[in-house]
Amino acid sequence: MFKDWNARDWAFVLGFLAILVMGGYAALTSEPEEPEDATPAAVEEPAAPSFDKYSAQVACQSAVKDLLKAPRSAEFPPLSRWQVSSEETEAGTTWKLSGYVDAQNAFGVMIRSDIYCEIFNIADTDRYRIADVDVVSR
Repeated sequence: MFKDWNARDWAFVLGFLAILVMGGYAALTSEPEEPEDATPAAVEEPAAPSFDKYSAQVACQSAVKDLLKAPRSAEFPPLSRWQVSSEETEAGTTWKLSGYVDAQNAFGVMIRSDIYCEIFNIADTDRYRIADVDVVSR
């Protein structure tokens, strides 16, 4: 393969390698520049944990997959196609989600099943508890 290369091909390859090496060296040896008006950054409080409807959906999908015969075949619709409601109390938030999943049954046939999840999120944390999960074949 290399026997057919002429001087122009070799020059291109060597030039490319030289640029690559110089760029890598420059990136490794350069120090980050500080802005001219560098002022100490204000210390920010860490953000409060946020368990939202997307987190509830992920938790529901995980719980549903645990009940399926072929969890790797599971195909869920986007969140916009789910029915989601929440009820907040001092102890936390209860999320109720319903939708469907397409997954293979024990025979390898894709079937659609209705799903329902109830998830309790402990107030001001990312911790949750699965209160109920149902998967019903259509």
